[in-house]
Amino acid sequence: MAKNPESKAKKFVKPKTKSVAVHDADGVITGYDDAPINDPRVEIPERDLAPGRYRWNEDDGRYDPIVKARPGDETTPAALAAIAAGFVHLANNEISMPLDTLKWAMEYRGTQDGKAAIDDAADFDGGSDQ
Repeated sequence: MAKNPESKAKKFVKPKTKSVAVHDADGVITGYDDAPINDPRVEIPERDLAPGRYRWNEDDGRYDPIVKARPGDETTPAALAAIAAGFVHLANNEISMPLDTLKWAMEYRGTQDGKAAIDDAADFDGGSDQ
């Protein structure tokens, strides 16, 4: 009886792993790693959560997208006021701009924050001696 050469050879079996996110101290994903299947971290098989754009939410046990502040958010009133004042300044100096931009600046000027910011900007001469 002929012996089967494969019967004596040990077959290599790749250990079972899963794809997990690696994140920094703030929970923001910085990359991915292969971990043992029994690793307690959440599996992300497709590795489709972009590094730097998702943060671990411990309370809900998931990664949430990181939302950046946008103009108009409570966190950016000074920047928003500066942008509106700039648009009004351009309009007052007869520099053309898109109508939607001018409408937005005028609407913002009608708000309490906008009126104060734009009026303050109108009083500022830019430090010139003219």
